[in-house]
Amino acid sequence: MPSRRPGFVSGGETGPSTVNDAYNPNNPNYRNRAPDPNHLGVNRQHDDYAARTAAAIDRSRWEDWKQNFLPLLQQEAATVNNPAYREQMIGQAMDLAQAGQDRSDAAFQRDLREMGLSLTEDQQRSRDRKLDLSGSLAMVDAGNRTRRNLEDRDLRLAGGALATRNEARSGGSLGATLGI
Repeated sequence: MPSRRPGFVSGGETGPSTVNDAYNPNNPNYRNRAPDPNHLGVNRQHDDYAARTAAAIDRSRWEDWKQNFLPLLQQEAATVNNPAYREQMIGQAMDLAQAGQDRSDAAFQRDLREMGLSLTEDQQRSRDRKLDLSGSLAMVDAGNRTRRNLEDRDLRLAGGALATRNEARSGGSLGATLGI
């Protein structure tokens, strides 16, 4: 009487083999079959198949990290305490502050024109002085903020993101650790 389970060969049974014979332990060719590796190249017949697969996944992730993220980290590390980079970023911040000031002034002039108004010479000189002063203050503030932010970033990168300069001064996370 033939077995009802596909791939299972009971005694004395003959006939065409089923698809599952390659995975049937009663099949004489079961132990001699070709290895069936998974997509990571780990043979499914190994007793420690799960551990080898997990290790292959970890190796794959490590290679992916080295290829995709390590160059970014090295690029970031090259900017730590780099005076040329610092001056470039400060200059960029000051340019952005000046551009914002220019846009604000242009919007004010447009509003005046739309309303059909104009400033007298004294009013225009006073406004120009105020704009110059506020523009200079905005540029200095942008440069100082950028400088402080870069110093904090450098501390975080060098210290493994433990604290910023402000946290250390105020007794934040690093200050509490140091007993400050």
